Amino acid sequence: MSKLKPTYNCEKLYIWPMIDEENELYGSPVILTKKLMTYDDSTANNTTDLYGDGVVTDTAVDEGAGTLALGIHGLTDEEYASIYGVNIVNGAVVETGEEVPPYCCVALMARRGKNIVTLRKWPKVRFAKHTESVQQKQGNTTYSTPTLSGTFVLCERLNAKRVRRTVDLSTQAGASLARLWFEDPDIIAPGLANTSYLAATSDGDPITVFTDLTPGTLYLKGAAEAGTSPYKYYFAYRRRGNPGWTDVGDSDYTTTASQTVSLASDKTYEIKISVKDGADVVVDKLFTVTTAAQS
Repeated sequence: MSKLKPTYNCEKLYIWPMIDEENELYGSPVILTKKLMTYDDSTANNTTDLYGDGVVTDTAVDEGAGTLALGIHGLTDEEYASIYGVNIVNGAVVETGEEVPPYCCVALMARRGKNIVTLRKWPKVRFAKHTESVQQKQGNTTYSTPTLSGTFVLCERLNAKRVRRTVDLSTQAGASLARLWFEDPDIIAPGLANTSYLAATSDGDPITVFTDLTPGTLYLKGAAEAGTSPYKYYFAYRRRGNPGWTDVGDSDYTTTASQTVSLASDKTYEIKISVKDGADVVVDKLFTVTTAAQS
């Protein structure tokens, strides 16, 4: 029987706030690498005794929401505003007390050996604003560090409440999965990974969400890792609220595929890039695009 090694160090922390909670879609990540010190993860269980003929015949166990506490070095103003849904006005973080923090996806890595790490992910966490406490220096220097405390629940789109995966970074598969774990909040299990992205043709940098987009052509790129080649890619888009998708086209490739699409201004669209591998495993990736007329 193998011995379970202890976890001794927390590394790498990414937090993706949701930009569309109805459809459970994420925006750009808040990257807190080298700021994570500790994490505590727990769930609450509700038990109910079931009686028959006056005696306990069974016990029903129901798992409730979980709690996640992240001990970190600190937050910048921009990080604070993103995690708690607060506005920045003329460079100042201005709170009204009426903000509702967004749900977030949280991903981190904890080391268990030289090359062995545990990847953790909570796809739907809402953090409460942390407390701050500073005391007068007396003798030895003391430091005040914040703790991000949140409650996590089931993410229905991904059908996951929390995810754990132990990988060996010395292997190609383990290193690839560890990289994808932090590149895409939708990656929750090994296997076929859709690494598609959107980009404006005038700007080749990969961007996942557009705001104030100049109307024109969008470049859609499909790419996949792991799984079984060959891959087939499917591209589609629709105006938000419409039930049907407009087919942009599909392509058979062994590595990547691309298509372009022109969108009208001042509209919100959903873009879907799907990939199916040789074993008929399908992975979808959704993007929300808001276009704005050129000023």
